[in-house]
Amino acid sequence: MIGYSKEVADRVLRILQAGGQLEQDQLRDIMNKQNGKSPEVLSSLIHNGFDEEVIQTILSRAYALRRKTVTPETIDKDILKSLPIKFIKKEGILPLAKEGRFLRVGAVDPTKATLGGQIKALTNFNVEFFVIKHKKAGGLSIERVLHINQTLLHGRRNALWCPTAFRKSFHHAVDNF
Repeated sequence: MIGYSKEVADRVLRILQAGGQLEQDQLRDIMNKQNGKSPEVLSSLIHNGFDEEVIQTILSRAYALRRKTVTPETIDKDILKSLPIKFIKKEGILPLAKEGRFLRVGAVDPTKATLGGQIKALTNFNVEFFVIKHKKAGGLSIERVLHINQTLLHGRRNALWCPTAFRKSFHHAVDNF
């Protein structure tokens, strides 16, 4: 599951509480419902209608990363294949675009910026990280993009024995993106 680390969630909750956007009573009630797990508390807040733009702004400022709004149009479909699907799922990152020698990568959890060296070793591109929202505009979610990436991956496997199957699965994935 893609989400926030404990460190990030604790930091955001402290900032929200200090800024008066989250009362001590509210936080205590939510923490009790989520068994005191701060990442689940933060995800629960977002799920229950808390403005994710506020959380994205806090994370952007706290970790000195730029924010990016992700829509289907902003994701380069060819770049989705630049990183292994298992790596993307495990780390909760999303390759967004390639500009020159830079690979633009979005992450919900800004601590994932520490993966820059690994990503550079895998892709031979310099890496620039952006903070993205857990839930995207237009119904786009990281899980949806990963599903499309997996469809493309299966399409590549099919291409080894059937080029027509690859073309059909690729076009189906891109058309439904």
